[in-house]
Amino acid sequence: MRKISVSRIFKPCCLSLVCIGLGFASEAFSQTSPFPLDAQLRYNGSGAGIDGNTNVGLRIPLNQTPDNFFYVTPQVRIFNNGKIGSNLIVGYRSLDEAAKHILGGYIAYDNRDTGARFFQQVSAGLEFFAETFDLRLNAYMPVGQSTVQLGETLLGSGKFIGNQFGVDRDRRIDAAMGGVDVEAGTIVNIEGLDGYLRPYAGTYFYTAANSAGALGIRGGFGYYGSLINAGISVQNDRVFGTSILFNIGVNIGNSPSSKPPTLLDRMNESVARNGSVMIENQVVRDQVIATNPATGRPYSFFVVADNTSGLEGNPNVVSYANFANAVANAGALGSDGIVFAHVPAGSAAPTLGGFTIPDQVRVISSAPATINLASLVGGTTLPSLPLPSNTGVFPVITDTVTLATAGTNQALIGFAINKNVATGAGAGIIGNNNINPTIASNIVTITAPSTTGVGTSGRGIVLIGASGNTNVLNNQVNNAIAEGIRLDNITGKAVISGNTVVNTIQPNTQTNVEAGILVRNNTGNVDLTISNNIVRDNTATVGIVEIDGIEFSLCRVYADLPACTATANATVNITGNTVKNITGALDGADGIDINLGNFANATVNITNNTLDNIVNKGISFGAVNGAIATTTIANNNISNVRGAGIQVRLGNPADVDPAVVLNNPSVRAAVLNNNLTNTETGNEDASAVTMRTHGTATLCVRFEGNKLNNPTSSLDYLFRREDGTSTLQLAGLTTAINTGNPSPTLVTELTARGNTGTASKYRVQSNTVQIPNAACTFP
Repeated sequence: MRKISVSRIFKPCCLSLVCIGLGFASEAFSQTSPFPLDAQLRYNGSGAGIDGNTNVGLRIPLNQTPDNFFYVTPQVRIFNNGKIGSNLIVGYRSLDEAAKHILGGYIAYDNRDTGARFFQQVSAGLEFFAETFDLRLNAYMPVGQSTVQLGETLLGSGKFIGNQFGVDRDRRIDAAMGGVDVEAGTIVNIEGLDGYLRPYAGTYFYTAANSAGALGIRGGFGYYGSLINAGISVQNDRVFGTSILFNIGVNIGNSPSSKPPTLLDRMNESVARNGSVMIENQVVRDQVIATNPATGRPYSFFVVADNTSGLEGNPNVVSYANFANAVANAGALGSDGIVFAHVPAGSAAPTLGGFTIPDQVRVISSAPATINLASLVGGTTLPSLPLPSNTGVFPVITDTVTLATAGTNQALIGFAINKNVATGAGAGIIGNNNINPTIASNIVTITAPSTTGVGTSGRGIVLIGASGNTNVLNNQVNNAIAEGIRLDNITGKAVISGNTVVNTIQPNTQTNVEAGILVRNNTGNVDLTISNNIVRDNTATVGIVEIDGIEFSLCRVYADLPACTATANATVNITGNTVKNITGALDGADGIDINLGNFANATVNITNNTLDNIVNKGISFGAVNGAIATTTIANNNISNVRGAGIQVRLGNPADVDPAVVLNNPSVRAAVLNNNLTNTETGNEDASAVTMRTHGTATLCVRFEGNKLNNPTSSLDYLFRREDGTSTLQLAGLTTAINTGNPSPTLVTELTARGNTGTASKYRVQSNTVQIPNAACTFP
């Protein structure tokens, strides 16, 4: 005989919950069978925590006599969304003929897959049937994981919880409900129907985690026919409101034998219960503690105020007398401390001494309007803080603010730093080797004599060796010595934007370092943006001014910054700045000055800047020794400049590092769509626009769309290949341009490229302008 594996039968049967008890059924069927096997197909409508579903079930007698009925009912449910559930009911009913009633009970297991969670419950019930009256009690208890979070929304509100901040959030949750229901019904016969009606009424209480609880009443009608069963009910509670539910089904093998039904007929009625796990769709409001996504640690807030007007969210507050303690306490956390200094609008500004910002501490005031606190302390994880801003009252600091050396994520935002070097040398704000520093919306005013020399004393904002993401934003720097904002050896990404630098003062001794905004590197890699700044009104001393408006130097040799020893890379965008009133000696300060030395490898874009009233050059781009660069100088408006409006000069002997044998810088320069008015007015340089090479330098120029209006200039355009060993190529040129003053050929070529100027002021000097080779290409 062929053997069949028990597991091959058992596994699929158990999965469908249909085969349980089949072995018992065969024995039962061999006995007298007043309660035949009953198959049902039923649709249940949606409502009150139950999704619409179709179920198929069997009621299988396990043991039966006319007075006792032991049965099992497996069911499979298919919900309207295609998800599956199942049930297994084991029940018993006993008929007492003498007392004319039936007592019964059941236990059941139910499950339901919502797609987000596989919910399960166990339930049990008691039943009492009389000839015309019945009473039913059901209890339900979820088992396993009874809730699932579907999503959450962080709200624009919250409150302080001690020194931490709780962000309000709404969580969308599905929660399985447990509880009890009880109902009583009766039998009503209606002529013409082949079955009977069962009107009923009852009450229930269902609840779940985070639920207010659904205490309600329910009433309805059930119809029991020879083939069709149906029902409709109405219920009301505070969770689901008023709900109308219905069901309709087909029975096979079970129909009343008489009207009204006998007690024996009622022994075979279906169990009246919620066969589907009830789900409450919840929105739960709570708070999530604001944490730093980078560290996983909560932010802690130390609020300082003498007047709490305008503060919301119930923060802990200390007075300005305890400001130093607040900073120290924030630093003691070791991570993610925020000191918030509040002064209401119209109040007097408090005065504080200089201090050091510890590692991982941000010190912020309520004065500025432009600081997005959320972006500084968590981005989307902290959408709103109930802390005031834009009060316009900047707490005053009377000495240097120092970022603790090698600290991370430090910030100073919204203070007035009044630094007088007479009381101690130092800059207004200074940091060394900091990671991700932010200096924003401060007013830095320096009082220092012009005798101050090379170094950091008397400077406005100085960051040395910063890395990561460096931000210097929306500050005003007044009266600084030599440099208003200075960044040395910055790596990573750096942004200097929205600052105003006024009246940077020339020291008596020229240091070769000076600029309103100065960035200089001799190592590393930097992605630098200098944008939307205003630099103006620099002051000359004893007749000289060497203070450029904006200067970027890579691998240039300074007295306090040696030459590069390996390749240093930079991508620099200087855009949208205004530089004006840089005045003084006849040969000194430029509007924008770029200096590249040996080992420099740079991409420099100088675009959309406005330069006016500059004592020397408008834009000066210089490269020497082994520098390699690509530059775009485009869409700048340059006016009232004593020297050249734009100069690109490679291999200038005055700038060459004598320790380097070669002088072969290589630069591709696109000079596009610039407007120059009244430039080279003082004959400080040879022309308004100069392209010049020395030594073995290589300069490839794309030159288009520039508009010149320089009534007093000696020359408008000068192409000067000073040494025959150097290379000066013009993109698109097919025939070399010989020397000439003026040069009709240069006029023709530049005019064809959309450039304008005075034809008599075009000059080619020293050697020819060359045809471009294969390397002289532009995107």
